[in-house]
Amino acid sequence: MVTRIGPKTLKQRRIFLREWREHRNLTQEQLADRIGTTKASISRIENLARDPQLGFLEAAAEALNCTPSDILSRDPEQPTADQLLQSLTEEQKKQVVDFMEFVRRTGTDG
Repeated sequence: MVTRIGPKTLKQRRIFLREWREHRNLTQEQLADRIGTTKASISRIENLARDPQLGFLEAAAEALNCTPSDILSRDPEQPTADQLLQSLTEEQKKQVVDFMEFVRRTGTDG
């Protein structure tokens, strides 16, 4: 059975295949060679003309040293929450935790 990410889903959000590929300094042809597909397939997926299959996402993620979720959800140039937290001083971390507690207590419906 082939698991596919439906075209409707992709049109509602973007994917970050191109950004991850460029972040790793790879051309479409180089990435295609690494995962056993064609440059045209990479181009179609990057331009949302074709939806990627789960197997493709797994192979691309392995070649790009990231996760399939990364390709679907985040630009590699943007720091993750963990990276941001690690860059804070202990006092700043305490302020973040205090703020998160405040939001949890008061809710976000408004």
